[in-house]
Amino acid sequence: MSLKNSYYFFIQQKKKNVGIIRILLDNKENTAKISPILILPEFQNQGLAQKSLIQIEKKFPDIKTWVLDTIKQEKKLVHLYLKAGYQIIDGKESRIQDGMNIIYFYKKV
Repeated sequence: MSLKNSYYFFIQQKKKNVGIIRILLDNKENTAKISPILILPEFQNQGLAQKSLIQIEKKFPDIKTWVLDTIKQEKKLVHLYLKAGYQIIDGKESRIQDGMNIIYFYKKV
């Protein structure tokens, strides 16, 4: 299935596909949503996700606001997004089930 303004990119290390990132563009609003970004477990904690976020922002220079969401209880992911310059949207949170909440982030560039 193909969605308009939806782009997938492989994340590579030494020419090997080790992850994927998807970008959903809203050109009218100059915004983009990252959903998902995935790195294979054996390649995590090597800075690949952070590098991928930087590269994808450069690939779409007209995008002024980036958004994404993650599970609040996934501390490593929350740390990654904060470290990459994303900010938590205050007051916006969705409960999935007990002990699992989605929080939302944005980044202005």
